[in-house]
Amino acid sequence: MKQLLHSYLENDHLDTAGVKHLYIFVDDFSELPEDAMRVVVDSLLAPLNNWSDELIKFKVAAYPGRVYYGQIDKTKIDEVALDLFSLYGTTDVSDMEEKGIDFTRRLIERRLEEYCGLGFKPTFRSSVV
Repeated sequence: MKQLLHSYLENDHLDTAGVKHLYIFVDDFSELPEDAMRVVVDSLLAPLNNWSDELIKFKVAAYPGRVYYGQIDKTKIDEVALDLFSLYGTTDVSDMEEKGIDFTRRLIERRLEEYCGLGFKPTFRSSVV
């Protein structure tokens, strides 16, 4: 696998196509049994992460405390909390809900703009019941 990755990098196949980064999304990672999680990290995620010289970027969705890192350098990982409780606290529930709705709206609008090239900002209407 390492040789294949390096042959693509050395031959500029991706650079010719204008690819600067490959993003790999792994959803529900923490739902894997621990032995399967180890196999995925040790045989796929860690080697690609460590050999790619920042070419490959992983986006892994997992519950806090339910992640096996293996040989992945944890100091090079950005952890982003998506739980409203972690993001905004619990002192004021209605304020937390409003901030959560605003966060979700901005997230969707930004993704549509960035990845779909949509030049407009869709309007999302919501109400907290």
